[in-house]
Amino acid sequence: MFVEAFLHAVALDLGWFVDIVMNNLFWAFFFAAAGYAFYKSPIKGGVMLTLLIWAQVDIANALGWTFGKGFLFLPLSVFVATIVVNSFFGKQEWFKKNSLLVPLVLIYGLFTFINLFVV
Repeated sequence: MFVEAFLHAVALDLGWFVDIVMNNLFWAFFFAAAGYAFYKSPIKGGVMLTLLIWAQVDIANALGWTFGKGFLFLPLSVFVATIVVNSFFGKQEWFKKNSLLVPLVLIYGLFTFINLFVV
């Protein structure tokens, strides 16, 4: 999905993005709420979470993973780890600047862990 979304963004195909949002209104509002909870910005955070999940699915497909053996555990692990990291470092100035980078590092770190030790 991430690669497909990237190609539609390069082609300036706004209709594809409108179609995705309108056909998945529950998920659009869910990711907006999660974006507000994590990043205090529903649009920016929702788009970031959506891109992370799309990238996660594309990387898992590229590595040949199936929806088992820890793959479904990964999103939960990322959200719990993000909450833990936010609770410890939420008031630090350097963390406030890089708060969008933390889930990205966590998700790719957990990808590596699952790829090396679980699968």
